[in-house]
Amino acid sequence: MKRNTFLLSAVALAVCTLMDQALAQQADVAAQAAEDNAGQSPQRVEITGSALKRPDAETALPVTVIKADEFAKLGYSTIADVMQSLSYGSTQNALSAGGGTVFNMRGLGLARTLVLLDGQRLANEPTADTYANVEIIPMSAIDRVEILRDGASSLYGSDAVAGVVNFITKKTYDGLSTTVGTVSPNQSGGANEQHFSIIGGKDAMATDGWSLYGTLDAHRQGALPYAARPEWINNAELNSLGIGPGNKTAGSGGYAYPANITSPSKAAGNPYGTTCISPYSTPAAKDTCANNNTQLYGVLFPENEQITSLINGQLRLGSDNVMSMQISIGTENRLEPKGSPSTSVGFSSPPGGPAAQTMIIDSNSPYYPGGSAGVPAVKGVTGQPLTLEWQDDLQGGATYRDTQTNTRFLLNDVGHLGGWEYKSDLVVAQDVRKDKTLNGYLNGPALDAGVKDGIINPFGAQNAAGAAYMDSISEDGQIIRKTTSGFDAIDFSGTHDLMDLSGGNMAINLGAVLHHDSMQDISPENNANIPYNGREPYNVSASRNISSLFSEIDMPLTKEVDVDIGVRGDHYSDVGSSVNPKFSVRYQPVSILTLRASYNTGFRAPSLIDMYGYRLPEATTTTSGKWDDPLLCPGTIGVPGTGTISAAALAAGLTSAQVCNVKQPVQTGSNPNLQPEKSKNFTTGFVLEPFKNAAITLDYWNIKLTDTLGSLSEVAIFDNPSLYAANFVRNPNGSLAYVSEDTQNLGATNTSGEDVEMLYKLPTATAGTFTFSMRGTYTNQYEQQVLPGGPWTQNVGQFGGVTLGTYSSNPLLTFRWKDNLMVEWDKGAWTTTVSDNYQTSYHDLNAVLPQYYHTIPSYSVVNATTSYAGIKNLILSAGISNVFDRSPPPTNSNSTGILLDYASAVGRAYIFSATYKFY
Repeated sequence: MKRNTFLLSAVALAVCTLMDQALAQQADVAAQAAEDNAGQSPQRVEITGSALKRPDAETALPVTVIKADEFAKLGYSTIADVMQSLSYGSTQNALSAGGGTVFNMRGLGLARTLVLLDGQRLANEPTADTYANVEIIPMSAIDRVEILRDGASSLYGSDAVAGVVNFITKKTYDGLSTTVGTVSPNQSGGANEQHFSIIGGKDAMATDGWSLYGTLDAHRQGALPYAARPEWINNAELNSLGIGPGNKTAGSGGYAYPANITSPSKAAGNPYGTTCISPYSTPAAKDTCANNNTQLYGVLFPENEQITSLINGQLRLGSDNVMSMQISIGTENRLEPKGSPSTSVGFSSPPGGPAAQTMIIDSNSPYYPGGSAGVPAVKGVTGQPLTLEWQDDLQGGATYRDTQTNTRFLLNDVGHLGGWEYKSDLVVAQDVRKDKTLNGYLNGPALDAGVKDGIINPFGAQNAAGAAYMDSISEDGQIIRKTTSGFDAIDFSGTHDLMDLSGGNMAINLGAVLHHDSMQDISPENNANIPYNGREPYNVSASRNISSLFSEIDMPLTKEVDVDIGVRGDHYSDVGSSVNPKFSVRYQPVSILTLRASYNTGFRAPSLIDMYGYRLPEATTTTSGKWDDPLLCPGTIGVPGTGTISAAALAAGLTSAQVCNVKQPVQTGSNPNLQPEKSKNFTTGFVLEPFKNAAITLDYWNIKLTDTLGSLSEVAIFDNPSLYAANFVRNPNGSLAYVSEDTQNLGATNTSGEDVEMLYKLPTATAGTFTFSMRGTYTNQYEQQVLPGGPWTQNVGQFGGVTLGTYSSNPLLTFRWKDNLMVEWDKGAWTTTVSDNYQTSYHDLNAVLPQYYHTIPSYSVVNATTSYAGIKNLILSAGISNVFDRSPPPTNSNSTGILLDYASAVGRAYIFSATYKFY
């Protein structure tokens, strides 16, 4: 029996034997929240998803809570570790996402999960301006994480389509403690981690009415080059099947060392094509050389480090009035090899304009094949100008530093006024991201000129004059992009009891919010000299104002029935207004059973970058994989490397190296005509507690999106070139100017499934306490409609045709089943935890010949940790992640990002941490 079938059967057969872990955690949250809200009744607490405090932490909305003390038990050293353990979606993490760690609930894309810090928004990661990077939150300050597994909330915003992740910090801290830790992979070559945190403060709220604490966290993870895991890219058996990131088709080479040559009379070639120069290149078709960029410069993930801090203070201004202030600063750096610099403008060619600038070598150069410098002659090369595709591997890989700094100030005031319990907040936040060249970047036009003038040797090592010239055209140390996003908000809300009902007090909450969102995206003038980085000079900025009114009424009609009604009205200064309701009901017919259901609608506006970001009139990047131009190099549709250059291409002076099995130019950018997308969300479920220490929750969710904001994936476009012919924009000579992949309002998206959370706690007299738990998600459907009224495509267990993500040009993938199983043993000072993260199999992208179609098998990673707290003021933890050293399953996708998002990129690693409390 398949694992997911067994687990679902167990849910049906063992309803009376297991308990929802979230239930037990919510009871802890209730106690903690009561303590946090001094001066309030300890029986009424506030849970994410509602503005109203209520006497029972188990609300009508499905909420999962993870306490901070679980982090160490599970061996988590970063926020990314916490988020990756959840079954509700995929996590785009530091390994592949340049913007940091973000959570993608329900597979609906990064922008549809709302991330909060203490119930308030953060400034968005600025290059996309649609989501927050959670890595800028210090782990040492977190008390718990609450995940609302329901859709748009009238409290937080109607754009929270897939759910809400609320990181809640400690209200107070008394003492001083520090934690140090390491993660050491079993295999050498990189990915070692070190982390350090310190937290100290004074809690005098009870005696003097004030508290203050501060935290500082630092984390570093070394880069993991492909060369450190050669079995993933050089597996001959897998590559012979057309499977694996290292698979190479039989096409001709592109940019390489030594340079490949083309001309109208010479299709392709290389003076050293039969041997090339190891280890930089290997022989490819048509006597060309294929570069070894993946092996030499590729990284499974870049070096990255974070330094985060938070200061939190509270001051009691009266018997029932508390003002608090919070300042947080998070900085993240990445050092990322990008391969050797390209040597021409490449894909920069505006529609209707001349062909792209290329590197040309004339017969007057001593380095011309067959010339005086000794470069071997090439058959068919008789003095005509040659186009070169060259990269200088002798310089090593080009690197740049990507730095993101997020600052945030929060002022909060809570108290009572005229029978109302009020809360007001002021938030000022900004996120700035800079990309700066470090080494290996050259002035592109000057490089072309150096080759044309015979100074630079594109086929071998440079002489003294060539080396001096290369030094003189360096563009190292330049800012190549700076983006800024801002978020400023002020809000006020108040709660008042209206009347007594049979089940308790009927209460109302009224509130208003004013937001100001802003963005700026700058590409400096010097980018005109670095054309191969894919960005031309520009400076664009935009902003919008959002005003919102919201209300919520809680009606405990009887002790068994509680009804909650909410509504939120939003007005955007640029895209209009929307009113969205929320209804939920909680019914507890008997003490052991709680039934719940909710319905709401949502409204998500396009981001400022989506609508107003700079849009070049030409290509802005290239496809992630190599493709045949369907018009100029027709072959098997959707299968690169099978095409043959057409007569039209030859007549236009193009070569196979330019149109066949090559990364094709792509245009992405803003679209000022975008409209907001709308959503409907329905959930229903139950919580069952048949006996002490045992219960289970099961929640069904159903989300429908219309006017979905997204873009066609390159796979979908090249798989259907006739259907998407308008996406292929061509120059007058027929060459491809770019493939359009800009954001659009597409058709609809529907997804539904079930969340299951179970736990059974078994205390024993002598052997300690055993806790068995499981969190799992089963997806019934995930279907997408590219065009309104068009056909539906499915992507449960397979890739669809639309990407809703930010970083990947590949379509989204939704697993049929994901779960986290955990067994915990506690006795005295000892705690041991074993967990297993599992996901079902899925069909690969299969952009290969049919005989190589591939299904990626199910995948699981087991982790184990042990903690000992038997030494005064000291807690020691040790563990193993990926105990059985599971490698990522092989994929024939032409994007290695897929491999990183859904599998462990490190292999087995050993974890150690120590926490010492000084007082």
